[in-house]
Amino acid sequence: MNRTLSLVVADDDPDILGLLERRLSRRGYEVVVAADGKAALETVRRTGPDAVVLDRLMPAMSGEEVCAALKADERTAAIPVVLLSAHASEREIVEGFGAGADDYLTKPFDLEELDDRLRRLVASAEHRP
Repeated sequence: MNRTLSLVVADDDPDILGLLERRLSRRGYEVVVAADGKAALETVRRTGPDAVVLDRLMPAMSGEEVCAALKADERTAAIPVVLLSAHASEREIVEGFGAGADDYLTKPFDLEELDDRLRRLVASAEHRP
């Protein structure tokens, strides 16, 4: 039996944010959105989602800064984080993983691939001791 997974999704582009919210909701996720990094961090701490999807470049705090803060906090460290970015240089991807990201997708990305990666990350996190 599949349970409904909760997500916090943050992107400073309202079109991308709305698209992600609609399409992930249609796939059965409970989605809470944030328009910048600071709001994303506060929302994750308040809601304790199953996973987080962060745009890499946002105002207030970058996705990498939010990710690093989440991974440094024992209350949120186990929550899987996926970074999204239009930047796909090796250096930027390495920086994303260095901030603690569990996965990294470049824009444009396939929604089915994001869905698959989220479900795998959540399943893996649930099986950790």
